[in-house]
Amino acid sequence: MLSYLSGFMHVFGWYVLIAICIPNINIKQRIIVAVSLFTATWIGLLNSNTYPLGSNKYTILSNIPNEYLPKQMIIKSQYDMDHVLESFTFPIILKPTHCTRSGKNVVKLNNKKELFSYSKKIINSSYMIQEFVEDEIELCILIEKWPWEKSGRIISVIEKTIKDDIRNGCSVNTCVERLDLFPYFMNIIPQISNMIPGFNVGRYDIKCSSTGLKEGKFKVLEVNGTMGFDFRGFVNPMTSILYHERWFIVRVLIGYSKICMLEGYNLVMLIIVSLVTIKNTIVCGDLEKLSSLYS
Repeated sequence: MLSYLSGFMHVFGWYVLIAICIPNINIKQRIIVAVSLFTATWIGLLNSNTYPLGSNKYTILSNIPNEYLPKQMIIKSQYDMDHVLESFTFPIILKPTHCTRSGKNVVKLNNKKELFSYSKKIINSSYMIQEFVEDEIELCILIEKWPWEKSGRIISVIEKTIKDDIRNGCSVNTCVERLDLFPYFMNIIPQISNMIPGFNVGRYDIKCSSTGLKEGKFKVLEVNGTMGFDFRGFVNPMTSILYHERWFIVRVLIGYSKICMLEGYNLVMLIIVSLVTIKNTIVCGDLEKLSSLYS
C-alpha cells in the first residue's frame, strides 16, 4: 500500500503543481487539467496487465504448470467440501479469490473441525483451498516485461527471514534481498509468466526447500499482478522512496507502451474494465482495486 500511495501522491502532486502553474486559466480549468492527468495515469496502470474479464487469484494461478503449484481447488458446494476431505491433508490454506489483499481473510485450517466451522462462509462464495507447503524458504520475486520483449526480467528476489503462513508483507526485520538467487529463477520465472494471458508486471510468492532451490523445484503460492509491490522498498529504509516511485512509474509506462503497440485494452474493454475496478474498489473497500482488473 505504501508503494501505491507514495506513487499516487507523488504524481498527483506534480499534476496539481502543473495545473497551478499554467497561466491564464481559471480554477475550473486547473481542476480539469489535474483530473485529466490523474485519469491518464489510471489508464496506464489498468493496461500494465491486460487480464481477461473474470480474472482472479485462482484463474491466474491456473495458467501455471501443475509441477509449480500446490494442490488447490475452488469451494462452491458441500460436494467440494467433501472432496477437500478426500484429496487434501491438513493443514490447508483457505483464501478468498476476490477482495484479496496482504493476507486479508486468509486462514490456516488445521483439522476437519476448523474447515467445517468456515463452511457457511465459504460455500457459494469466492474462496479457494490450497495445500499448505511446508518448505522452509519463502521468496518474493518481482518480474517486469515490456511489450516488445519476448520474456520478462527478474527485478528483485526477497527472502522472508521470519515466516508467516498467512501474510506476504515485508519489513526491515523480516526480509532480506537475495541477489545471489537470481540465477536460479532468471529463466523459469519468465517462462511461466509468458503462460499467463496479459501478464507483464507482478510478484511471485513462492516456497521451496534448499535442495529444491538448486534443482529448480518450487511452489508458486500466489501471483500478485499490477499491485505486486517491490519489497525492496520495505527492506532498505534509506532508499525506500526510490523503489516505491520506480515501482509506480514503470507500471504506468508499461501500460502506455502496451497501448502504443496495440496490446492494451480497446476502448470498449477499457470502459468495462474501468467500471469493474470502480465496483471492486467500492465492494472491497480497498483503493488498490482501482488500479487493476485483478480483484
